[in-house]
Amino acid sequence: MKNSIGFNLTSLSDEKLTPELIEKFNQITFDFFQRHGVIPTYWWVEGKGFGDKLTKFTSKKLQNLREKNYLDRGRKLIEGLGYAINPKESDAPAFDSFLKLGLIYTKELQRLELTFTIDPNIIPVTPKEIGELFLEYARLFVVDFGFIYEHESFEHVNAVVIGYNDNNYSKEEWEPYLRWYQSPTEEKLRHPRNLFPVNLLRRDLYKEAIEKILRGDREFFDSYHYRGKGFVEHPLPKELSYLACLVEREHTYYCD
Repeated sequence: MKNSIGFNLTSLSDEKLTPELIEKFNQITFDFFQRHGVIPTYWWVEGKGFGDKLTKFTSKKLQNLREKNYLDRGRKLIEGLGYAINPKESDAPAFDSFLKLGLIYTKELQRLELTFTIDPNIIPVTPKEIGELFLEYARLFVVDFGFIYEHESFEHVNAVVIGYNDNNYSKEEWEPYLRWYQSPTEEKLRHPRNLFPVNLLRRDLYKEAIEKILRGDREFFDSYHYRGKGFVEHPLPKELSYLACLVEREHTYYCD
């Protein structure tokens, strides 16, 4: 049984947050919440003048942020925004959420990242719906790479993205993950980090890697620790055709 499904969409090409991007992100997010009859319990805002800690969410606070055009007192654009849904009477909001998502720009790394994790046993979602949401968010900015991640326990997808070792990896398995995370941006834009059942890769950045993946290059897979059954390229909507969706056959519903 899968207790978490997560996905990541990342730009390393200095895509920045704008009020328009934040508003579109919120529209998609709150449409999803409404469909499932849920509301955030906590949220956080990052940027100058904000504490970036989880605080109780209220729609009035969000409206106030919108009225300020997502700008802080120094007229600086906020650098991140995220939401969590937790059990009632939660006393550990950073740890007991069953839905968590965020959109964050890291200036030092020139990285824009959207992450989403959900426990499908608590908020029932179909794989197809997750795939549709994944591609809907992918339309918000130029994506360099992305993936969908499944896990038996609830583990926020950021743990996978930033290379958090929860002791489920041996030293030999862990080394390539750490090496990629510590590599410079230009290396990241040539070599994908690792491979999941569902992957988005920007064609003009990862042309060589895509070709190797599709032909099942043994050396490539040895380097990236993928042990699946091989990939096919699944067609994407026209506006996302600059991306390749590389997916295991049994997971093609994620890219429909």
